[in-house]
Formats: sequence, C-alpha cells, structure tokens
Amino acid sequence: ANHLGMANSAYSFNGSNNYIYATARNLPFGNSPRTISGWIRVPALPSQYVSVVASWGYGDWNPASCTGAGFGLWLDTSGTTLSSWGSFNDFAANYGFRTNTFYSTVVTYDGSGTVTLFVNGLTVGNRSIGSLNTFTNNYLLQMGKSTHLDTFGWNDDLSGSLDNVRIYNRALSASEVQQLYVYESGPHLPYVNLSISLTLLQQNTNTDN
Repeated sequence: ANHLGMANSAYSFNGSNNYIYATARNLPFGNSPRTISGWIRVPALPSQYVSVVASWGYGDWNPASCTGAGFGLWLDTSGTTLSSWGSFNDFAANYGFRTNTFYSTVVTYDGSGTVTLFVNGLTVGNRSIGSLNTFTNNYLLQMGKSTHLDTFGWNDDLSGSLDNVRIYNRALSASEVQQLYVYESGPHLPYVNLSISLTLLQQNTNTDN
C-alpha cells in the first residue's frame, strides 16, 4: 500500500539488486538548483550505509575525482539521519525514523551552495555545502539505489517502499514544501463503487372516454 493506504500503489524494493533506473536528460546537472521529494518506508532501519530515495550523477571513493559530482536523497545508517548526497559535499540532519511508517522526505539545493532537508513538511536542517558539479553520467537516474560506485562493501539497495517521487529543476521554498506535504497527505476522497438499481415506471397515458 502507498502512504495513503491504497493497495498496489507504491513501489516496493527487496534490498537486493531491485531498483528503478531511467535515462533522464532533463535532470538538473552542474550547479543548477533542484529538489527531490518522495515518501519512504522501511521495514527495518538501515544497518549498513543508506536507503536511497533517488540519485543521479557520479560518486566513488576518491575526492579528487568526484567531489560534488553526484546528488541524491537517502536515509542514512541506523535511520537516525536524512542525508543529502553531494559526493563529498554531503549534509545529514538528525531525525528519528521509525520502521513501517511512511515519511515525506525532501531535499532542496538553491544553486548558491545551500542544501535544506525536510521531513513531513518541516525543515530538519540546512547547510552551505559549497557548489555542486553534478555529472551527467550517461544521464542515469536511479530510485531505490545510488549512482555511487558499489565498492568497499557499499550497500545502498533500498529494502522498503517509495511513493510519489518528484524531481524539480528549482529549489522549492519552505512554504511550497509544506503545501506539497499537505496536498499529498490528503484528505482524499476514497474510491467508491456504486451499484444503482433503477426501476422505470411507465406512465399510463390511456384515457377513458
């Protein structure tokens, strides 16, 4: 079920080579402003590395080759932080996530060096990280897995669910993030199947003379 309880309406990931990828040429690259938002639920808090909402660009273990070259949003180790990945230009904000609960998570980057993180429509932290230089990396976009190279035991395959993942080519304001959270949280009218039985009455138009 998705974050509104509707069955078969969220993406489910098994934590082992199960993720979404796409070629997306219109992603915000370089140092351009951007926003990632998405609802995430995990059955267990990540014990090793991260649970990824979405990412693009490039990352490895050498700061000289990739600082600022990637971008993404994820729950960090032990589920105590929400993190913006900037390939060494990173930022993490403390938040106590619970298992089997959907959370609305958002990261914005304003193009001038500032990253802001939100949970359930509220700001949980912001920081100046310096500029980004997000690589195109064959225009690869991934959800449920990072575009960081899988080396040295890096485990970033999401075990859990994602819903309503959005990417914007601008930094949403705090009020816009709040409005988005309210909009996506409902209330929404339920789907109702109505079965209506009609009885047609034929009018008697005969007249007696």
